[in-house]
Amino acid sequence: MTTATTATTATTTTPLALLQCRSCMAWWSLHPYACRHCGGHDLVLRPVSGIGRVKAITTISRAPDAFWRQRLPYTVALVALQEGVTVMGHADGDLQVGQQVRASQHLSGQHPLVRFSPVA
Repeated sequence: MTTATTATTATTTTPLALLQCRSCMAWWSLHPYACRHCGGHDLVLRPVSGIGRVKAITTISRAPDAFWRQRLPYTVALVALQEGVTVMGHADGDLQVGQQVRASQHLSGQHPLVRFSPVA
């Protein structure tokens, strides 16, 4: 785990983890009650590679509340991970559709955020 500190907030970086069904091995980016593939309830949190390709990207210029207003404008991306699941998260503003990226989780204040950065 690495820690980075900025002038306004401290963020802690951890690997990305998603739910996986133990019965059929399907991955889930959200937290369903049951697996939509097989109906199983044995969903476990497992680390993923975090490597994927950008499917879509957009810049947000209107915020839903004060927390996000302080971060305007910010960029979000939809990324198809190698594990076969699509995840939405924050992104560097210079990413391009089709570009390979790596995801990590950051804690910004009390908000856990997924962040995508280009793969070197």
